[in-house]
Amino acid sequence: FILSHRQLYDGRVDEAMKTAIRCAAFDDVLDAGCVYGLLALASFRNGYFGVCSRAFMKLETSLIGRDRDVTERIQKLALSIFSQHPPVDPLPHLPQCYISCLEIGKGYRACLVTGRYVQNERTIKCERCCHFMIEMELADRKNCPLCHDNIYLQKGLSASGFVIEEEEEEADDNEVEEEV
Repeated sequence: FILSHRQLYDGRVDEAMKTAIRCAAFDDVLDAGCVYGLLALASFRNGYFGVCSRAFMKLETSLIGRDRDVTERIQKLALSIFSQHPPVDPLPHLPQCYISCLEIGKGYRACLVTGRYVQNERTIKCERCCHFMIEMELADRKNCPLCHDNIYLQKGLSASGFVIEEEEEEADDNEVEEEV
């Protein structure tokens, strides 16, 4: 949630929107109004008006039974936005994992440093909190952004983030040499 705010204020609106979408999986823990308000703002700034429309719908439903004045102002804001911009996302469309997270709260494997969906990049898995970080995004970090445990950058990490033992690598090399 804080990462998404930081990205938005730094002008990285695409990253902020994708991180805010990941926060939607935690709308039972985080304040849903804050999550969907942030997502509406980030997706509006990013030009993803389809996502923005979904965020406004979730925002309005999360405010049912609360302050009527706030709900009316949000509805007026949504009307003013979508009377100028149809609720359609630009091409290329978001990967399905983002849409599933937004629609049904289904989480996906996200990088703790960037909030991005982790696909085939080399990752580091924190041994304490078991969350993933894309290796090339770590830069000079020595601690996990979530639990602050030490990150041990070891040679031989697989794409899934598990450490490959040195002996296994040597055994694979020997098998290749025997086949040749």
